[in-house]
Amino acid sequence: MKHLFKNFGWIFTLSVFFFAGCQQDEELFSSVENNVNNSDLRSAKAGYDYLANMDGVFVLSEGNMMTENGTLSFIDGSVSTFPATNWVYGNPSTGAMGNVSQDLFIANNKMYVVSQNGDSYISGGTKHILVLDNYLVKTNEFNPGTYFPTGWGGNTPTHIAISGSSIYVRTNSGVVITSETTSGSTPTSVSGITNPSRTRMAMVQNSGVKYLYVGSESGVVYRINTSTNAVSNITVPGKVAGLVAVRRSSNTVQYVYALSILSNTQAVLSKISGTTVLSSDTITSSFDASLFIPSVGLCCYAGGVQDVLYFRSNGWNPTQIFKYAITSGTTGTLSTLYTIPSGIDSNAQIIYGDLGVDQNNGDVYFGYVGSWGAYATVNGVGRIKGGNPLTIQEYKASATGTSKIDTRFTAGIYFTSEFDM
Repeated sequence: MKHLFKNFGWIFTLSVFFFAGCQQDEELFSSVENNVNNSDLRSAKAGYDYLANMDGVFVLSEGNMMTENGTLSFIDGSVSTFPATNWVYGNPSTGAMGNVSQDLFIANNKMYVVSQNGDSYISGGTKHILVLDNYLVKTNEFNPGTYFPTGWGGNTPTHIAISGSSIYVRTNSGVVITSETTSGSTPTSVSGITNPSRTRMAMVQNSGVKYLYVGSESGVVYRINTSTNAVSNITVPGKVAGLVAVRRSSNTVQYVYALSILSNTQAVLSKISGTTVLSSDTITSSFDASLFIPSVGLCCYAGGVQDVLYFRSNGWNPTQIFKYAITSGTTGTLSTLYTIPSGIDSNAQIIYGDLGVDQNNGDVYFGYVGSWGAYATVNGVGRIKGGNPLTIQEYKASATGTSKIDTRFTAGIYFTSEFDM
């Protein structure tokens, strides 16, 4: 997402560029070299099956401004003290994760990561799509032909989802399908999808078929039947600013929520099952309706009787996390859950990237930076335990030991269990 800001240089002060080349020395835990690619300087434990840990929390970061060297870190949710492991893949000095890492998806006992601009800034960086095995060892990296640009353009990829052998990639111009076996070939466009929102896609499975939901800035949520790639249109009001999948009753009940922005003061939360909008609930809060990156990092906790939705404020400098609890029927109540920097680094100023909510316990995770310029030394992840802001815990770049984690512009926070359909 940071690449967008490069096109608006007047927004930034010169301090952004002064910090662009800064690298912060980090302590690596249980450091071992990757025998497949020892330039990655990985700190992953050799032989540890990361994808088998259903309590695993992955933190994907875009990397430094202008050099865009993404990294992947890990928090083990099965350990009571929640230690962090810094840089289980990639390192700010190598660009191994690629240029502007944006999104990941776990399927087929692999992790797939999409990078926004491939290797346009990093020599030897990934070609847009990186594939890691369950031990977080690289097995493939590719750019389907020359389809994805190395700069910002209509086919720039931002989000990814996997169904079987098909790799679905959201781009600025639509959704395309590629695969590892067709690496080097031009992807197939999914017909009928236009003006997609720059947000994560949501996947659910019903009656053995996986359906992929894609938001649009034109009042539509698209549903792709991944068995046939047929597209259905679901009408919702306003720009879709976030999508999230909800799974209940041992995954037998699955549906999605879409948050769409109507104006600077109103949004609508739509609950969708299949192609039917079950409910539409108006939310009154502060939004930036003109922002053409309307993502608000929507996520959900379905552990109680009713769903609880979280989203961050949108705009250029997001500072708040909101909680929307469905209290009865299809309506709920809105509250401000958290405002940065309460309880964490006093220099933190911006909540960045997609939120993450642990479906096992309702923990809410968010990434932050100090500012658009002070991101190399002030960055980290906050964890609001059980959704209670009084129990906040922090992992940050300036910490030591198991609380140390370097997250320069967090793209998203993901849980292994959320991909179990």
